[in-house]
Parts: sequence; structure tokens; C-alpha cells
Amino acid sequence: VLEGLLSKSNKQLWNDFPSIPKTIIALWSDPLLTDTGSLTVDRNYHTYAHDMAVDTLLDMKYQDIKDAIVEGKIVDEGCADGALLVKLAHDFPDSDLIGIELTTEFTARCMERLRAGLFGGAFVHFYQRNLLDRIFSDNTIDTTICNSTTHELWSYGNRRESLVGYLEKKYAQTRPHGRIIIRDVVGPEDKEQEVYLWTNDTNGSNDEPLKFCEDKQELHDHLAQLSTYGRFIRFAEEYLKDMRDNGKRDNNTKIIYREESIDGKKYIVTKLKDAVEFMTKKDYIDNWNSELNEEFAYWSFSEWKQSLKDVGFSLVENPNHEAGTTRLYVSDWIVKNRFEGSVALYKETPTGLDQLPWPPTHMVLVGQK
Repeated sequence: VLEGLLSKSNKQLWNDFPSIPKTIIALWSDPLLTDTGSLTVDRNYHTYAHDMAVDTLLDMKYQDIKDAIVEGKIVDEGCADGALLVKLAHDFPDSDLIGIELTTEFTARCMERLRAGLFGGAFVHFYQRNLLDRIFSDNTIDTTICNSTTHELWSYGNRRESLVGYLEKKYAQTRPHGRIIIRDVVGPEDKEQEVYLWTNDTNGSNDEPLKFCEDKQELHDHLAQLSTYGRFIRFAEEYLKDMRDNGKRDNNTKIIYREESIDGKKYIVTKLKDAVEFMTKKDYIDNWNSELNEEFAYWSFSEWKQSLKDVGFSLVENPNHEAGTTRLYVSDWIVKNRFEGSVALYKETPTGLDQLPWPPTHMVLVGQK
């Protein structure tokens, strides 16, 4: 029966297994998942796990949120391979720690960590669940952590509807004085303004940026040798294309741009939001097709803060002592390793082009009930 559930459509299942409740069928036919329990068909989970487990990067993410955590029952929603929970187990050994993960690949990696005893004596449990569903009873969770999770709910769900629904469920499950902590990418404030994006066209090849590639390895190798400008040309063609082809996005999500040369320098003229989407995705050549299904810059920091307030949370803010509070920042690592020498942003003024500051790369939102 389970093999049938995994291989058939809902309509086929209802015809072939009329005694199986439709709610059970729905669990096995989740619209967010592929047949293998993944968000996308060709996502490279080894790359994701490696990136998240690098000690310096993981510690940076953990330090962003550590001081905001309320001990007790702590949930990491979208816990991936459980690496963050290892740190939580060390610092909060007397709390109940729960990891929620959507994909079968990462859930299996979490269980491997558990069997290996990497969480010490802490009470740690893992469950495979869809975050868009109601998972916990009301007023039962002290801290919910969403680390690089919310942009996937927006991207693979129904955008605003899914994300607001998720936030409402988080408010309901949070105990009085408990918290939600969201650490994720963020969009710029003036998303629709026109900007001049300089992309380096000498740091690689500009030949055949739209070349058809037979498989992931060929695509990786092709992207690796393209210049930043060449990658933009491909990005503009392929960003959210799969979503549009599947009817999940309309044509207004296409990247609209023009090229201009000023004082012998070539620029891409486009919306700030679209420029930021490219800047934050251009180096994901291991998971190019997967990343181009996702939106990073859909809400600005002010829109995010208002959305938490709208569902009932109070924001924990202290500009004089930012540790453990709501804040916005630009990652020095990303600037050094991904922006400098590859891209730059400018705006047009009566006297020429003025360079813009780097857009914010991350936010930490701390909401309290």
C-alpha cells in the first residue's frame, strides 16, 4: 500500500485505495515534495550539508541567535542535518530539543547524528513534518528557531499566503513570553527602484552563457568558467523559469533589464530587487537550478517586522545592545568572497552614477509572545 501511495497521483490513490483516508493520502502526496521527499529533483544535499556544517559558518549562524533563545522546549524548524542542534545540546542540555525537517535525506542525516551520540545527554528528537501544517499544540513551545527556512516556505509554498499562515501557527504554538527567532536572507527596502548593476565581464568567459547542458556536472563546469556578466545573462533567462513553466509563477516574475555603457563601462539596468536576487545567488553553481526556484528578496526588513507584529508578536529590539535582538546586517564574509571585484550597485544622479552601499544580506528577527 505504501509503495502505491508513493507512486500514484491523488486521483489514482482514491480509486485504487478507497479505504485509505484522504488525509493519509495527502501526507504521502505533499505538494512541496518530490517523489523522493525532496524540495527539488536535483538538489545536491551533500553541498547544503557541507556548507551548513563548516564550523566557522555554523558558529556565525549560531552566535546570531544564541542570546535570544528562551530555554525549555526549543524547536529548530527546518533543521536540515541537525548541525545547529548539536550546538544547542551543548549550551541548553536541560531543554527539550526538537528538530523538524521536511526532506527524507536530511531527516536520515539527523538520525545518524543521534545514533552517533553527538547530542550528549540532551533530550533530542527529530520528526519529518511539513512546516506549513500545524505541528504543535497551542502554548507549548518556548523557542521556535527558523534558520534559513522562511524563504523556502515562501518559494515552494504559496508565497505570502503560506508564510503568513506559518507565522500565525508559530504564534499559536508559542507559550506566553516565548519567542520565535528567524534568521534568513532579506530584501532591500526600495525594491522597485532602478539601479545600475556592474558585473565583471573579465573574470571568466562570455561565450555561450545560455549553452544547453546535458547534466548537473556539465552545468556546474559551464557556470564555473563563465564571467559574472555571463552568469547574469543565464540567470536572467532561468530565474523562476521552472516555476513559471509549472504555473506557480506568472510572467511578471521575469527579469527585465537593459544594458547601458557609460564612460566605457557596461552596466545592467534593472530593479534593485532583481539585482539583489542575482548577487545573492550567482555563486550557487552546485545547486543552480534549485536555487533559481527560490526567492530571497520578497520582503524588506520593515515588511518582515510588520508581518510579525500583524500576527501578534512583539519585536525584541535594542539598537544599543544588538546581541539577542532584532537586527539587520551585511555579511562581511559575503562582501569579501562574493561581491567585491564581481559586482557593484549604482544609482543615476544629475551628475552621473553614485555607488550604492552593499544591500543587507541577512536579518535576525526576534518576536516575543
